[in-house]
Amino acid sequence: MAQQRRMTRQVQIGLSHSEKARKLSSSGFYEEALKELNIALRAFEAENKNGLWDDAVAGVLNNAGYVYLFTGNYQGAEDTFRSALEIKERLNDKRSLAATLAGIADACRGQCRFDDAASRLQDALDIAVSIKDDAMGRALMASMDALERTRCDMPDANFKKVDFDELYAPAAGTDLSARLAHLSIKAKDPGEIIIAADIGFPYLMHDMGGSHPYPAMAFLFPKDTESVLIDQGVTDEEEHPVASTARKFSGILYGPGSYCRAGPQPMPVCKQYRYTFGEGHLLSWHIGANGWYHVEATLSLNYEAGLRLCIAMPFGSVKLRSSSISIDRPSDWSAISLVGGNFMEGRRLETARLPYDLHRAIYQGPAKARIKSEAGTTMRYGVLSLEMIK
Repeated sequence: MAQQRRMTRQVQIGLSHSEKARKLSSSGFYEEALKELNIALRAFEAENKNGLWDDAVAGVLNNAGYVYLFTGNYQGAEDTFRSALEIKERLNDKRSLAATLAGIADACRGQCRFDDAASRLQDALDIAVSIKDDAMGRALMASMDALERTRCDMPDANFKKVDFDELYAPAAGTDLSARLAHLSIKAKDPGEIIIAADIGFPYLMHDMGGSHPYPAMAFLFPKDTESVLIDQGVTDEEEHPVASTARKFSGILYGPGSYCRAGPQPMPVCKQYRYTFGEGHLLSWHIGANGWYHVEATLSLNYEAGLRLCIAMPFGSVKLRSSSISIDRPSDWSAISLVGGNFMEGRRLETARLPYDLHRAIYQGPAKARIKSEAGTTMRYGVLSLEMIK
């Protein structure tokens, strides 16, 4: 005769603390919830003679696995889900087994083991099909879609648009190495900036593919800075004009390989944002194999109170050889700086600070009519920032 389960003191403790953990977890108190779940687990295990309370133990472990997921402890989540899975395989509760497999998939996704996550989701989907659970099947298919979007840095299926510009540089730009032979910036009086650059891609073995030109250079100012692009042009090394486009831009420019702002959450440990931001103009053109280009742009803006211009180039590597700055009426300015920086990288978007991570100061000192520097530098996803201070 099969043993009957009895509502002992230990079982009551397990149920009580499980319910406390549920309420704490739903309110975001995850560490406290884990403490309650540990108490519940010990209580159920004390009464689990001959597997009478296997389902309760597996349930507590499953809940703890999800709490670990919420805290970002993906290895802890996977270990706990696997412990629950061993028990559920003995119980042969297929619906519950599929849910735990989905939990393991979430833990693998968080650790960037995307193939393992896909395999677990497929196992769960096979179970859902075998028991004809259409609702579970649809949920698992949605999880598979979210997994691929995570893997490929794509937005979530239901992402919300924002009221600022966002542009993601093509992933192929990660392998692009740009050589900036010379950068010239002229601050003309009154309120005109002329930028000229000689930029090449000597290690590019083939043309950048695709029908869209590459967003190669952005001229960005702090938010709410009004500027007008008066003129721009790109020519190749034989001085032939190259078709280029320019457009107003006000928002975030993401470097190649950045995770999407609207990508599935939580963000896996191997992913991060790579970005800069500002308001200005974005210049794009088709980049050819081993191509060299001369870029010129003239901008009009009022910078009587000061100037911060960032020239952003979303390439995996940007090597600057030399630079020059020319200033009308240098006596109007107390200090000038030109620094090389990198696109910011992190798991949060921070737009209340400078739009780059400082790499190297190229010039910092008093204003002069002409400042020339041979101080080269190599940047990752480069940003060159000119600041003129009254």
